[in-house]
Amino acid sequence: MVNPRKLKILLAASVIGLGTVSYIPHTYAESQTKVQTALEENLLSKLEMKGLQLDQAFSPDVKAYSVTVDNEVQEINLLLKSNHSGSQITVNGKPVGNGTYGTYSLKTGENIFIITVQDGTGASGTYKLTVTRKQNGNNLLKHIRLSNGVLSPSFSSSITSYNIEGLKDKTKLKLVPTAAVTTSTIKVNNKSVSNNGITVDISAGESDIRITVTAENGKTKTYTLHVKRSASNDPSPAKSNPGTGATKKPAAGSSSGTGIANNQKGSQAVSGQKTTTGTTEQTTTSTEQKTTKAMLFSLSVSTGTWDSSFVKDEFTYHIAVTKGTKKVTISPVAAYSSSTIKIEGDTKKTIQLEADNKTVVSVVVKYSDDDRKTYVLVFDRKSS
Repeated sequence: MVNPRKLKILLAASVIGLGTVSYIPHTYAESQTKVQTALEENLLSKLEMKGLQLDQAFSPDVKAYSVTVDNEVQEINLLLKSNHSGSQITVNGKPVGNGTYGTYSLKTGENIFIITVQDGTGASGTYKLTVTRKQNGNNLLKHIRLSNGVLSPSFSSSITSYNIEGLKDKTKLKLVPTAAVTTSTIKVNNKSVSNNGITVDISAGESDIRITVTAENGKTKTYTLHVKRSASNDPSPAKSNPGTGATKKPAAGSSSGTGIANNQKGSQAVSGQKTTTGTTEQTTTSTEQKTTKAMLFSLSVSTGTWDSSFVKDEFTYHIAVTKGTKKVTISPVAAYSSSTIKIEGDTKKTIQLEADNKTVVSVVVKYSDDDRKTYVLVFDRKSS
């Protein structure tokens, strides 16, 4: 016969050996399944942009993405999809189609898109997409209009140095410079310019007008207009007295009672006459064509193929460079040692080429305040 006390001990040990027994109610398990289904219905199965790549591969469980685009990109095509047909998708509060592309405009800087997925029961999932559009880097002028005078050479957005011809004795000049893009700002001689332009004072002699264009991203480009104006009270040379046999009477008080015939030819012009006792002295002025000394003796570059050989009295050249060329060193030698030379307004000889296919560089030779010439080098980058 088994001892009752021993039987109780044996039963207790058997229960301990079985471990902890848990009981899960059926209603709780069903509730957990519904929650899991709702979570899946609030997830995107696809988020992509046509032609652009996110900062990381898309995963339904990752809720934040970003991408940076160039300033030229003005809009994106965004595809959003949920595998559950009953889900509703919105972008910044506006409904969008499930699995279809939508087009969205971009402003400069950050563009934030809040994407919400709802299952119709009140539960929702949220994603954040940040698209950063770079600032505009265009710092070129489209054109320059003048109230008087003419630009030389003719305006081109890639040429930054000009002479203004035909001003004569004008003391004021109105300029209307227009930027290539509306996001740029313009200053003339460090003063802001409106759409109606700006009027500047022109002093006698030589002066420069500097037009600075600042792109949206802060990069600047300066166009320089060289101005030369004679004073309004400058004496004009006397004209020649044509014909033969013209007689000029002697000055009052002259001891000579005989008229003096004067026939001027060529470029000479009578400017006055002085009579002394027994002698007549005639003063004349000769008008001569001015010869410039602001010339280069030679001009060479570190790389590139010239369209023609350098000639000191030819002022524009095209130079072809390879696609990968980023810098070029320009070596000018003045015909007269007292001349000064500036390349793009500076004394540095090494120039950074523009990113596009054409870079225009001005080489200005100055012999004196009223003797200056500009050589223009156009560097054409080969396509391959």
